[in-house]
Amino acid sequence: MPSAIIFGGLNTCSRALAALLVPVDGDPLVSHLRIVDKFSVVPPTTYIGQEFPKILANPLVEYKQANLTVPAAVALCFIPPEGQPPYDYIFDYTGEIRHDRTEMIQINTTLNVARLIALEAAKLKVKAYVRMQQPFYDTGSSSKADHSEKQDIKPVDTLGIWWHETLRVLAAIDKYALFFASSSKA
Repeated sequence: MPSAIIFGGLNTCSRALAALLVPVDGDPLVSHLRIVDKFSVVPPTTYIGQEFPKILANPLVEYKQANLTVPAAVALCFIPPEGQPPYDYIFDYTGEIRHDRTEMIQINTTLNVARLIALEAAKLKVKAYVRMQQPFYDTGSSSKADHSEKQDIKPVDTLGIWWHETLRVLAAIDKYALFFASSSKA
């Protein structure tokens, strides 16, 4: 059975993924799940819902609070618990989603953090690194308008620019099983 790490997204998507991988009522899909984010869960410093503490109580699940802007902290997150094999799958939900953050914050907490996680995953030859890409693109005034991947859709403001540049940086990592998932249309 594979093992996985979920980085970031505690205040957005990672709780749902954790519930899928290690359901409260059901068989787990992983042998070990590590969840890493900047927030505290005891006591919670962000909304974690009613089900998530039950998931954290499962002995297959481990939560780590970490500053992922520090390369050594990222490397430590990849060291499995004693007796566990190396991690197979990395889910990266990191990145700043607030439009009011400065460009330097966007660079440091979106591009830099994703780069550090991806480089460590590549170095350790994980089976797959999956990055959630938020839809910060100008897709026009019609929400029904479809766009092909061949179209040159422009990122929206500073936030969109650095999410887009993060994709470019990650795509440049050689010999790497890299997958991007987009959450929805803009």
